[in-house]
Amino acid sequence: MIRRCCVPGCKSNYDSTRKENSQCITTFSFPKNEDRRKKWIKGIPRKHWTSTVSSVVCCLHFNPEDVIRHDKFLQPDGTQKEISLSHPRLTENAVPCIFPNLPKYLSTGVKRKRKDPESRREDAFQRHSAAVERFLNDDLIKDFSDFKNNFPQKVNMCKWEVKVLENCVYFFTLNYETKLTIRNCERVSEHLTVNIHLNKNELSAADLRWILPVNLKVSKWSQIINILARYQEPQKIVALKM
Repeated sequence: MIRRCCVPGCKSNYDSTRKENSQCITTFSFPKNEDRRKKWIKGIPRKHWTSTVSSVVCCLHFNPEDVIRHDKFLQPDGTQKEISLSHPRLTENAVPCIFPNLPKYLSTGVKRKRKDPESRREDAFQRHSAAVERFLNDDLIKDFSDFKNNFPQKVNMCKWEVKVLENCVYFFTLNYETKLTIRNCERVSEHLTVNIHLNKNELSAADLRWILPVNLKVSKWSQIINILARYQEPQKIVALKM
């Protein structure tokens, strides 16, 4: 006997949709357990309706993971064999939740099978590696044109004033205590070399070895950000011991 699905809009096993000699779509009777039966009725978007002994739901409305189509058993020699079930069965917690012929909001969606711990760790590592690579690429200063055009978006200048010239950019803080003077100044040249003066004293390569190479050439936005953050306040010049 051909059993037709009771879900609204579903035409499974109806004469109008069945092709000649095609197999019937698997259907499942409502659970005998009252709590599970109520969950099925609640899950099906059909108002003022209750199931009968002949009501069935086809397999198209269940998550694929909830439909068991194969069974496994151990053979006498200890090996495992898998056989196809003539009539699939459902997992204990299966509930109708997919309704392709109804508005999408009525479907709760297909459950994603949780990956094993090793796969999740590998995915997390790949995401982390990709994030690090994006950061490193975004942190690179390509050339002076890139620096001059993008430093307003890349750098938090806070207490720094800025003067942009054709072949260099000056960052400086002002002293308002007596007369207006420049307190600290950082100059980035067209060759991306950096010169820093604190209270008229120029810092040497040794003073800046914590952030810049010996040639004092900047190549990353993070270097500029750290320099400006460190030297925005009045500094006491201390010679570094080599």
